[in-house]
Amino acid sequence: MSAEVLDLTERRLPALDGQHGPTSPFAFRFLTPVTGAGGILPGIRAGHTPALAEALIGRAASWSDAPPAAITSFAVAQAGYWERNSRLPAPPGVPYLRDYQARMAAVGRGWIAHRTGWR
Repeated sequence: MSAEVLDLTERRLPALDGQHGPTSPFAFRFLTPVTGAGGILPGIRAGHTPALAEALIGRAASWSDAPPAAITSFAVAQAGYWERNSRLPAPPGVPYLRDYQARMAAVGRGWIAHRTGWR
């Protein structure tokens, strides 16, 4: 099985709205290659709107070939993963983990709202 990988390794990506340059806080960096939808939440958390993050990741075949319902299901699964884990007790020595997970869950809920129109 092969998958097209959108290689964004070690490159700053300008925001797609044309208003922010590559040094803007609205640009984000991937340290590893991203395959399709896996790059959405980091992009949104870095300041892109869900629509802009989807447009960027949409160049990967794994994204463009996927049925829209499958992408929405992935968004729900990602948000659920972060939400569930954010509610667990903090592990010893990692006091900020649950807060980070709660922030990622909020990002995921924003992506779901974008895809479904739910508010």
